[in-house]
Amino acid sequence: MRKKISTLTLAFVTLLTFSSLAQNLTLKGIILDGITLQPLSFTTIIFDKTQTAITDSNGIFILKMDPGKHTLKVSRVGYQNYENPYEELLTGNREIQILLEPFVNQLGQVVIAGSRSAKQVAREITSVNIIQPYLISNTNATDLAEVLNKVPGVNVIDGQPTIRGGVGFSFNTGSRVAILLDDMPLLGADLGDVRWNFLPIESAEQIEVIKGSASVLYGSSALNGTVNVRTGWGNSKPQTKIQFYEGVSSNPKRKETIWWTPTHHPFNAGAFFSHKQSWGKFDLVWCGNTNLVSSHIQKADTYRGRTYIKTRYRVNKNLSYGINLNLMYEQAGRYFLWQNADSGALKPLDNYVVDDFYRIFSFDPHVDWVKGKSTHAFKTRIYQIRRYVDPVLFPKDNDAIANLYAFDYNFKRNLGKRFFITAGNYSTTLWSVGNVYKGEFTGFSTAVYSQLEYRYKRWNAVIGGRYEINGLAQLVEPTGLLKRIGGNYEITSKTFIRANYSEGYRFPTIGEKYVEDRAAGLNIFPNPTLVSEKGWTAEIGLQQGFKIGNFVGAIDFAVFNQQYDSMIEFRFGQWVSALEDPPSGKFGFKSVNIGKTRIAGYEISLTGEGRIGDVLIRTIGGFTYSMPVNLSTNPELRDWNNYSEAFFGSMGKLDSSKYYKALLPYRNRKTGKWDIEGTYRKFSLGYTFNYYSTYEKVDEFIPVFIPSIKDFFARAGDGDFVQNARTSLQINQQTRISFIVNNFTNREYATRPGKVDPPRSFNIQLRVMF
Repeated sequence: MRKKISTLTLAFVTLLTFSSLAQNLTLKGIILDGITLQPLSFTTIIFDKTQTAITDSNGIFILKMDPGKHTLKVSRVGYQNYENPYEELLTGNREIQILLEPFVNQLGQVVIAGSRSAKQVAREITSVNIIQPYLISNTNATDLAEVLNKVPGVNVIDGQPTIRGGVGFSFNTGSRVAILLDDMPLLGADLGDVRWNFLPIESAEQIEVIKGSASVLYGSSALNGTVNVRTGWGNSKPQTKIQFYEGVSSNPKRKETIWWTPTHHPFNAGAFFSHKQSWGKFDLVWCGNTNLVSSHIQKADTYRGRTYIKTRYRVNKNLSYGINLNLMYEQAGRYFLWQNADSGALKPLDNYVVDDFYRIFSFDPHVDWVKGKSTHAFKTRIYQIRRYVDPVLFPKDNDAIANLYAFDYNFKRNLGKRFFITAGNYSTTLWSVGNVYKGEFTGFSTAVYSQLEYRYKRWNAVIGGRYEINGLAQLVEPTGLLKRIGGNYEITSKTFIRANYSEGYRFPTIGEKYVEDRAAGLNIFPNPTLVSEKGWTAEIGLQQGFKIGNFVGAIDFAVFNQQYDSMIEFRFGQWVSALEDPPSGKFGFKSVNIGKTRIAGYEISLTGEGRIGDVLIRTIGGFTYSMPVNLSTNPELRDWNNYSEAFFGSMGKLDSSKYYKALLPYRNRKTGKWDIEGTYRKFSLGYTFNYYSTYEKVDEFIPVFIPSIKDFFARAGDGDFVQNARTSLQINQQTRISFIVNNFTNREYATRPGKVDPPRSFNIQLRVMF
């Protein structure tokens, strides 16, 4: 009996042991990019269709399992799904490596802003560029403007974004490009301007650049294009990144322009931090930046401190809500024009620089709800820009406050297998009081929009419309119906052709209509009679993917046309002040409607990523050519035969052409951008090249009031070539150190009249991730 009990006991213990072994088995794996062999963080793993895991920042996951057959599925945006069965043994654990194959040539990258729904870039109906986080951090970009200046066809000229020549130098004109933070517009209430330093690029998952009008989806200010900064989320494993940087400028080539002492060169210093984490159903992103610039321009120093918090509580898989908060304090010297282009090129005219002090914040509650096949997104935003007045310098002025209150509702639903609808409402109210315009202003806008997509096999077609009403002071103005239509066809698995037509609209800002100020001794005049600008953009494009060994990429070619009625430009001339009694004629700047305009051209670009031997290569670049003309100045150019003659005949300079007078001023008609980076084991090298053709035309009176401007641009020849270089060393898995030289040839150039861009600078960067 005792023997029988001992036998049963032994069998029971053995069973428990094997059961314990079985329950404690683990499958540990790492997921890598199949081309670059880089770890893929935050990738989703589904195990036996019931368990879900997400890789950590190093691409690693761990799963507990019983012995037997199991199904493992891995999915990630921009990559082909991976699925494979595994049979584990009782006697040990298992470690695996999974290579995810990216869709060829970045064509599989997903963009949101193009259609307000997730879609592969290759299937979009308009040109799209996506900026990945590596390009932000590796080039030591300190704000969004620096990032966008690396995108083909995109320039940020003294704070004013322009896509394919759609905007010239416009000191006081609202943005014609809509800037979005997580799919919601973020432009100032009174000036319609972009606060580049306010956008949290350190937490960006990707930045999407949509070229061409997107007013149907995003309303006024999306006339020339859209930029969407998409921030990401973390997972249960905390991820923290800290980046320190410091740089110093060298002396410019022309020693007579130096105003600083040998012991105090212009410099910049700062830090970024980002922390992402999840606790159960609660997600948190916390990031920030501090930045100090002792400018190469006298008295134009800047300092800022910013923090951004993003939260989300996931009630269940269908409902989540949260609040996002962004706060920044900034001090910035308000510089306008140089003394002259000679020894005073880096000094302000009439010693005029005013320090502005800002407090800027946004408060964004949001709710996302999925019910059946429908998705509902509710977003609200309070956005305030407050400019404090120095009571000593301006004892009679008040602080300037611009408040914007916005509500955005977006609805999405699949209608069967082939149709997808996006619709919604976007409404705003504003209240503003300024010290560069008189009195208080209130305004509003409200819009309804809808877009229907057809997706079937190789076809993708879009048709949409928007009706919007804007109001400011006593003026109420409907837009009429804005329309959008386009299509995309997949000729082969790597070749896509697209075409689109989209109408746009921009309502004048308070600043454009009512600002009355002086800057550097020059007047800025109001224009209460300014009317809205309307227009349309059209494009035909071809994107060809390719794969050479382990290097994949895409070549994109597009022909575009932008046409506007009552275009608003910031012009210098002799104006009569409408607010003076009696009226008097004075020289200065003013926002005016210049009539009908056309900006047509072409763009070719290349993106690529992959390994050539043991070296990982990443590149983005392109060339853009445009012909911007005023059709009201020369009606002959409305005829496409005459326009084509001017277009092809002006591949060189246009100053001797009979169409020169119709040319729109302050445009770089030819631009070239290229960035390439190579990584071998722990060592990386990078190179950036930007080309800006010379301004061929400026306002008629500008040479009189901006001394030596013609001589300065004459020294540039056919244009400016600006080159940057960088190198970095990955010390260990957590630490990376970089050395960056910007403008390493020490080129003297100006992307807008009267303001010289920085000379050569030497920068060091330290990044730590844990």
